[in-house]
Amino acid sequence: MTPKPSLASVTKAFAGELKDLLNSTVCDGAYVGVIERPDGAVLLGTELRKLGRAQPVRLRAAGNVALWLTLHMRTSLDPEGHLVTQESTYTLSKGFEQVELLHYDYERDKVGYPDAHVQIAGGSADWDEVLVASGRSGGGLSKLHLTVGGRRYRPSVEDVIDMLVAERFLDPKPRTTERLDASRSAFQRRQLRAAIRRDPDAAVLELRAAGYGVVEPDQVAEPRQGARRKRRRWGGR
Repeated sequence: MTPKPSLASVTKAFAGELKDLLNSTVCDGAYVGVIERPDGAVLLGTELRKLGRAQPVRLRAAGNVALWLTLHMRTSLDPEGHLVTQESTYTLSKGFEQVELLHYDYERDKVGYPDAHVQIAGGSADWDEVLVASGRSGGGLSKLHLTVGGRRYRPSVEDVIDMLVAERFLDPKPRTTERLDASRSAFQRRQLRAAIRRDPDAAVLELRAAGYGVVEPDQVAEPRQGARRKRRRWGGR
């Protein structure tokens, strides 16, 4: 039996995909590194080297203000050996002081706030009024955790880049749209497969409604000697 790939090796492959995505769309010479901490945790991040922290990479800004993107993730493997994001942060900052503009956060099984949310570094007198009226005296807009799709449908790196391009903040390379679409499609397919593994009954219902014949795993007869039969498993642990 072929041994399953290690968490570090699978994460390094994913880091390579992100590096290629950034450098083929909105960056020049961006690096995405992976480190394995002494406690066994595996981290992925832009400009991540040795046991340091992820650092920003410069984006191809359309204007005369420098823009930076920092990616940070902590990964794990699920029981079937698929890569899982335990937590991630995508931070957009500006200027050579790298002042934060916003960040997208995700933390699996977050307590107190939505697992996936965005926080905007800004102020709003109207939001301050609402917060004070509800008993929160400080923080303002920047402390609000605005939910963005939950565990399965949270924004991807491709979505963040696409938003920055659509708002004309960046000067993308040729064929950026096609590159983002292909990479996002792969991400969404992985998310769909993960959803099916966790809820195979829903997949079975949709397939049967579409006219497919789906046989439950425990109802598949053993193939007779010399016969060739394909099996399909729709489910997971």
